[in-house]
Formats: sequence, structure tokens, C-alpha cells
Amino acid sequence: MSPRDIEHAEVKKIEAGETTKEEIISMFGAPVSITVNSKGFEVYMFISGDSKLQMWQVPPIFVIYVDSVSSAKFKMLSVTFSGDTVIDWNFSVRAAGGGSQAGGVSGGMLGE
Repeated sequence: MSPRDIEHAEVKKIEAGETTKEEIISMFGAPVSITVNSKGFEVYMFISGDSKLQMWQVPPIFVIYVDSVSSAKFKMLSVTFSGDTVIDWNFSVRAAGGGSQAGGVSGGMLGE
């Protein structure tokens, strides 16, 4: 699997209540997984990383494997939809070795 890189500039364009599924797929490509959360909302998951990153999905989870833990980083974006419109999203950059978060942002209407 070779997902499109998740650029922070593109993530900042996501607007809860405005951005559609079609726009999300246009920006980030096909999601690595599509699930339904406990509230019944559809959630798309996007993951990208450096060349040492390999991913595969074993429903209902996905596995991330890294050849060299010391330098590998990956980006994760989850987008929650009500119908065809974004209601919440979360973006983070993580180091694969220790699971430490290098940075993250989120936005949406779920907490309101």
C-alpha cells in the first residue's frame, strides 16, 4: 500500500460542517480504513509515513510495521462524517519507536 502523503497545509483546509467526503478523498486519496464509531458516525483513517513504513489491514484494525524504528515517523488523520459532511477530525505526527507524539491538531463539532 502506498498512501498519499498527508500534508499539514491540506489538513488545515478541513472545515467541520463544510468539507465533504468527496473533498477529503480528493485531498488525501483513499482511506486505509473506514469504520463506524460508537455514535454511528463513519470514520475514515488516513496514514502516511517514510519509506520504512509498511501497513496492512486486518479488520477491524490496521497494523503498522517499521523496518528501522530509530528514524521512522508517520502521520495519522482520522475524519468523522455525519452523512457526507465532516463533523470532526484529528491529525497527528508520531515517532514509530516510542509512540511519542511529535505534534497534533484537531477540529470539529463533536465536543460542542
